Amino acid sequence: MAEVVFKVLSKKECISSITQFFCTSCKPFGRMQEYIAYNFNLDLAKLEKLDEEERIAFLNEVLSPVYHSCLKKMEQKREEIEKLFNENKEKIFSTLENVFGCKLNRTITCGVMFNTTCPRYLSEFAFEVNYNTSNEQMLETIIHELIHFYYFEKWKEVFPDYDESTFECPHLIWLLSEMSIEPLFKKTALNSFCLSPYPAYNYFYGECLFGENVMEKLNTLFSNNNITSYFKEALKYIYENEDFFRNLTN
Repeated sequence: MAEVVFKVLSKKECISSITQFFCTSCKPFGRMQEYIAYNFNLDLAKLEKLDEEERIAFLNEVLSPVYHSCLKKMEQKREEIEKLFNENKEKIFSTLENVFGCKLNRTITCGVMFNTTCPRYLSEFAFEVNYNTSNEQMLETIIHELIHFYYFEKWKEVFPDYDESTFECPHLIWLLSEMSIEPLFKKTALNSFCLSPYPAYNYFYGECLFGENVMEKLNTLFSNNNITSYFKEALKYIYENEDFFRNLTN
């Protein structure tokens, strides 16, 4: 069975968690950058005009005081979420193992930080969670991120010729993994931990294709298939409508 260890990220790690979304390769800025800029009252137009070095320096200046102001609270929340997670980990991991039909005997690091976007790092077996929510909301986010690790572990078994670069934004395989959070939360025993009506990215839920809501389509595919067949059928659906879904990747 997997284990999760919890730590408060250092100032450098917390700020890097945000600056990674504003590197040159992320241009043009999209939904993710707009969301972060809104939450930290950042001038996105100004950031776009700066070169990468200037942008990182600017973000360091703005975000350093944020780190110091919330450090004590982050340390408190780390203790609280670790306790809550450990109280529920048997059910969480047993459900993930049953859903995906695989085990993940790894230690996964959960970094507590202040970024309102919570990245995961598959190859490093690490992810990050925002401290500034309720403990129950933090637990939901943690499960969301754990789903990704099991998801791609199973994906590699089903598609042995996989390319790991496609597991990241803006690839369609990445998009499907994010959209699949909906049925994997709502249609399994993990539902008891799901507080949000929209466990996947909010903007997915209003999208319709040929008069059918795409998230409802994925829910139906999941309900009617085992996980292996779901992967194949959902991927076919995505690629048959490639132009439509590519518009959802930025």
